[in-house]
Amino acid sequence: MNLRISTAILFVWAMLFANSVFAQLDAAKLSLDMGKVADAKTEIDKAMLKETNKEDPKAWYYKALIYGAMASDQTGVFFKLDNDPLEKTMEALKKAEEFDKKPNAKGKVKERWAKELAEAKGKVYEQAYNVAVQCHNKDDKKGAMKAFAAAYDSKPSEINTIVYATSMAIEAKDNAKFKEYCEKVVKIPVKDFEAFNAKQKTENAKIKKDNYWESLVNMYFAEDKNYAKSAELSKAGLEEFPAQKYLQQVLVESYKRDNKPQEAVKALEELTAKNPADINLSLALGSAYETDGKIDQALAIYDKATKANPNSYEPYFNSAVLYYNKAIALRKQLPDDMSVTTLNKTKGAKETYESFKKEMMTALPLFEKANILKPKDLQILGALSNIYYNLGQKEKAEKISAEIKLIDK
Repeated sequence: MNLRISTAILFVWAMLFANSVFAQLDAAKLSLDMGKVADAKTEIDKAMLKETNKEDPKAWYYKALIYGAMASDQTGVFFKLDNDPLEKTMEALKKAEEFDKKPNAKGKVKERWAKELAEAKGKVYEQAYNVAVQCHNKDDKKGAMKAFAAAYDSKPSEINTIVYATSMAIEAKDNAKFKEYCEKVVKIPVKDFEAFNAKQKTENAKIKKDNYWESLVNMYFAEDKNYAKSAELSKAGLEEFPAQKYLQQVLVESYKRDNKPQEAVKALEELTAKNPADINLSLALGSAYETDGKIDQALAIYDKATKANPNSYEPYFNSAVLYYNKAIALRKQLPDDMSVTTLNKTKGAKETYESFKKEMMTALPLFEKANILKPKDLQILGALSNIYYNLGQKEKAEKISAEIKLIDK
């Protein structure tokens, strides 16, 4: 015997099932409205187990409201109902937005919950900020960190909140979260920082974006030793702040440690072409050439920099060091006794000595100029003393040595 289930009966069962699902959601919302937050949590958690609710923006919206109430609870009673109600509130809002914007069977997006979700996000910002302050006052650094981050996610125009989150991550010694939040900070447009800073009454209240580039790069470079990442971030940071010296140095050093000096040269050549007047970029490019073994190109860059910036000691010093290092390398090929007799007796020594002397004499005026521009620098004075000694100018060498002793007391 064939049994057939009536279409009408199927329809009734379907309606009963649907009504039970909606009733569960509405019951959760009603409990919330009546102030029964614990009951509301129990009911919404059960409702979210239903497959039909997992892609329903209304269900996620209600969950956001209920968990938001738990997060903002001043008594602390409901806050303890979940390990991280604030994070789950943000997750629920994101899900609600995602499914509210999902096209229907006809390919249309209706966004029926857009208004309610926008209002909820505004409330979450206040809830998250208040939670962050409460946690901070209790010296709960991790709680404050996550709450400030949630505040930013709900209202990205308030850039100070993500900055506070990075500060809390440092205090909590949570490097992973620090990097996560710092990467959000560096993605914020410079104009937003300028707008924020224009409203601040004191210099200390202003946020300097380049400092966050530096901190983020340093974390990957010095802490993680992830040189590919520190190079990538240095390059990105220099696009916004080409004069940032630390980023320039890390870019060169990262590629060097990653055995890719040519990449540093390429990146800095591009940046220098865009910013030809920036002496720090020229110096960084010269350093990159040195690392890549292109000494002549480095010297050419430094020479150009001395002409463009005659009052800066660094290009003179960098050029002098290159010539000085050439001289030291030649000195190692010579006998300890550099008397005329010994040099004449040793094969090739006389020619090597002449090259050594030439490099020393080329480095000397550059070091002397650097010393005028930056007096009392021990590196410069030490090199000068050694050059004077090797060139037989003992009186000058002794005078410099005496100056070094006075400084180094």
